[in-house]
This record gives sequence, C-alpha cells and structure tokens, in this order.
Amino acid sequence: MTDTTTRQPGSLTDEQIMQAGMIHFRRAQTPEAALSYIAAVRECLALATPAPTVPEGILDALRFYANGSHFNIADDTAWDTVSGEPQNFLCDEAGTATVEDGSIAKLALQGKFFTDQEYQEPSVQGEVFTAAKTPAAKPDWISVAQIMPHPGQQVLATYINRASKPRTIRARYVADKTVEANIDADDSCTEYDEATDTYYLQGGWYEQIDNWGDYSSVQVCEGDITHWMPMPDSPSMRDPSGAGAA
Repeated sequence: MTDTTTRQPGSLTDEQIMQAGMIHFRRAQTPEAALSYIAAVRECLALATPAPTVPEGILDALRFYANGSHFNIADDTAWDTVSGEPQNFLCDEAGTATVEDGSIAKLALQGKFFTDQEYQEPSVQGEVFTAAKTPAAKPDWISVAQIMPHPGQQVLATYINRASKPRTIRARYVADKTVEANIDADDSCTEYDEATDTYYLQGGWYEQIDNWGDYSSVQVCEGDITHWMPMPDSPSMRDPSGAGAA
C-alpha cells in the first residue's frame, strides 16, 4: 500500500499500521481476538487519514452563512416559511424578499452535500478553484429538523413504524395546499379550501408506489419521517463499472 496522505512527523504510514496489525493477527489465539485486532487496525487507519484541507477563507465564508450572519431579522413575526417552498427558505410577510437560512452551507461544513438539481448554481465568473475529484461517498441521511427536501422531490425517507422497527421508503414531501387531489384520492388524505373551491392533498409525507395504478402514493400515517436522502441514480444511468454517470 502506498502512503499518499500528509502525516505529522513521526506518525505511521498506512502500510506500517497494516504490517503491525498482521503481526498481532497471526499471534491471536482465538477468532475473537483476531477480529478485535482487525477492528483496531481499521480504527487506526481512519484516524491516520486526515480530512481534506480547504483554504481558510472558504471555510470562513461557509461559516458566515451557516451561522446565519448573512441576514438580520429585526421582527421575527414578519418572516416565515412558505407552503410549496423548501423549509430552509424564509420569506418576509410582504412577499418582497426571500433568504436561505444557512442550512446548505452547514451541510457543506459537515461533509454532506445538498444535491437537489434545482439549486445547483452555475460557476461564478472569475472562479479560481477547481473541484477536487474524490471517490464517490456513501450518501448520508439528512435530518428533517435540519433541512427539508424541495416539495415534490422524490427521496429516500426513513421512520420508525408501529412495530418499533425502522422502515425506509421512496417518498415525497407535500406542502399544504400545493397539490390538487384527484377524484380517487382517499378523503382522509384531502382537505378542502373554500377560498379556491379546491380539494388538496394534506400536507405531509407520501410513500410513492407507482405500480398501484390510481393509488400511486399513500400518506405516511404510521410514524413520523425523521431523515431523508436524495435518490441514487438508477442502474440505467450508470456505466458498466458501477460508477455514476459523468
């Protein structure tokens, strides 16, 4: 194994750690002891590899937004979230301004990536940095308390069901009075808006079941969605090696 990371003086390379681990593994008297050594080696390797470095100015800029320093609300009652919009966007009562609360910058600082295509901005003129090519990271769960998906966006979502077991589903979040209910919709999942004389799907999470004909989605009622993550690419969008499409 070739050591390609930056180490502190006197620190061991990955290869040295692995060699020491193999010596202890061969000396192990029981399978349990061998597994313990393997776990210890893995932990050492994780600690020995530093996090990617980023220019301090970029970190300061992300912290500026993540801490909400980019806006000042003098009257909390004049700002709120809006049905049909992502819950990390605040709008003023007059409808003249919208501000993102810093959740996207916070995710970036935590090593998580907000991948909603609608909000991927083009490059800014004069950019001097090039995105580092890193191995595809395993998608991480995002807490609904931290940031909500864009209404209508299909995502993977998870919750604890009535049997106290975790359940993962393909779902979408529907904001209040944004999606009209079709004629076959279950009455328990609809609400009537007298002002517009329209029946809407109730706000909440809906499991997507596209092979049920008219009943292509079902409201999640047996538990509260706690986390979500963007949908992965389908196999048809991947190359034969299994990597994501370019």
